[in-house]
Amino acid sequence: MIASEKTTRFQKFLKEKNISSALIFNFVDIFYFTGTIHGNVLYVPAEGESLLFTRRAVQRTKEEIETGQAVAFSSFKEIKPYLSNLGEKTGFLLDATPAGLYKKILSDLEIDEKRVYDLSNDLKFFKMVKSPDEIEKIRKAGLIVQNTYEELQNSIVPNMTEYEIAIEVEYLLKKNGHLGENRFRGLNQIGLLTYVLSGANISKAAVHDTPYGGTGTAKAMGVGASNRIVREGEVFMVDSVGSFEGYHNDNTRSFIFGEIPPKVLKTYQDLFEIYRFIADEMKPGSICEAIYLSALEKVKKMGYENHFMGLGESRVGFIGHGIGIQVDEFPVLTRKFQTVLEPGMTLAIEPKIFDEEFGGVGIESTFLITEKGSRILTGLKEDIFQI
Repeated sequence: MIASEKTTRFQKFLKEKNISSALIFNFVDIFYFTGTIHGNVLYVPAEGESLLFTRRAVQRTKEEIETGQAVAFSSFKEIKPYLSNLGEKTGFLLDATPAGLYKKILSDLEIDEKRVYDLSNDLKFFKMVKSPDEIEKIRKAGLIVQNTYEELQNSIVPNMTEYEIAIEVEYLLKKNGHLGENRFRGLNQIGLLTYVLSGANISKAAVHDTPYGGTGTAKAMGVGASNRIVREGEVFMVDSVGSFEGYHNDNTRSFIFGEIPPKVLKTYQDLFEIYRFIADEMKPGSICEAIYLSALEKVKKMGYENHFMGLGESRVGFIGHGIGIQVDEFPVLTRKFQTVLEPGMTLAIEPKIFDEEFGGVGIESTFLITEKGSRILTGLKEDIFQI
């Protein structure tokens, strides 16, 4: 779906909600609707041409913008004469607009806060179904990770640290075409290119919403790969997000140097059964919460209830999430999420089983919902990578 089609569909949505216009400040959302990140304020009226106001790189913005008109400005008060359709209800993305900026905009544009409508969740639902063009970009993002993991086997050896392995992963990701940044919507989500975690670090709790965090190399980072040495016979997880032209594909695989211990192999085989169960449940008409609860019931029957998706305080209450122009999109496979799956949705499912003895195993892949069910958007092998 090209930018103009997204904007047209969004304008139709605004009309249905009786919203006169929307003001967007987040550069990721600006990119989604215009094809460029070089703008400061995007004005989308329910009818008429959208305007992208930019303070710097004006000529570049005019060259890159795919729909609407780029307009130079130096202060917010200057743009008020252009906003002919603020009307009775103006949409803001309050989840992605800093409070100070929001207050300044209300003041400079003389917008009564009673007329503000928060579009945050609406836009998340709006972006769930992807176009063929978006799906192809997500597939290519997955190919970056696939090539990286396949090449990684030839560039790492036992007794490297997690951080040294992470350096190799990041190098290969970029060599294979990664943009160099992963984009999240959630507050304080750290967009590392990869997590490499082993042993007790696999289940180390972190502040952000993930079943594992790792320790990082310093408290100032607090998550990710550490200086822990990964030895032969130790399982370790590599969790990387591919990025192609702004779209993401999330993949975790378990790796090991040498032979796979019987307990690790059995745990992984059970995990893979859960993973395939979730993938098979994802089909048009399925409800996100129902998939989640069915998976939990299966986990309980298999005896992993207290070891699934984290240990102790690190346990999280989801097994999958939407993915696209940001890593943490809707829909979410969790409690109380009643969204019905539709063809064109893309979700990363990420079951993980943790163990006090060897750390844990995990697998994550990005899937496309099709008319018939779900289809993985990468050719990456699903076994443990044995080096």
